[in-house]
Amino acid sequence: MSDTPAPPPLQSQTSNFNYNLSNPNEHLQLFYAAIGVCIKELSSIEHVLLQLCNLALKTTDKIASIVYLRTPSLESRTNLTEELLLAILPQRERKNGGHDHRLVKEWIVIRKGIKSELEVRNKLAHWPLAMSVDMKVTTEPPSGTFSLTSTPIITMSPGERAKSEIKATDIAIIDIVNHHTTLKQLRSRMMLFYDKVKLRFSDMEIFGM
Repeated sequence: MSDTPAPPPLQSQTSNFNYNLSNPNEHLQLFYAAIGVCIKELSSIEHVLLQLCNLALKTTDKIASIVYLRTPSLESRTNLTEELLLAILPQRERKNGGHDHRLVKEWIVIRKGIKSELEVRNKLAHWPLAMSVDMKVTTEPPSGTFSLTSTPIITMSPGERAKSEIKATDIAIIDIVNHHTTLKQLRSRMMLFYDKVKLRFSDMEIFGM
């Protein structure tokens, strides 16, 4: 028979539990900082959209800005940019059939990317902040431990969740970091696209040259 004493009952251990609540303020600071860099990247994307509008309108920066900024939302501004671009980019050789020009195809990919990231942006802007709490309990002797880790998330409001037929996915900080990475890639692709459009039409009448 072993001489090792049996561990005391769980009830006698509860008074000796060590509480380890991680600092929620630090998590919040990182969370808000990640959202902040996404907002900055979106403003850079808007600037490229404005440049594309300027190209298509063949006008001054001031007039292009007036037209662009009179459109209220980023989604509407993207739609405006698309209409203007499709009006100046090469059309299909045949109305019934044929293929889109490579610049049109490139814009369609960019447009899909903007739409996808706008869905994330709208959730960040309109969904409330909540704290996700992860609780861990260990009961090994000599004393048990009880730890709480609180992590900020963006989540659908209870009212929206009740009426929504689609199961909403919460947004954690890793999702925001991925969102920022995608926005950076999207902005780079848009800048290259702008250069291609400008180069193609730089010697054409549309730009008054």
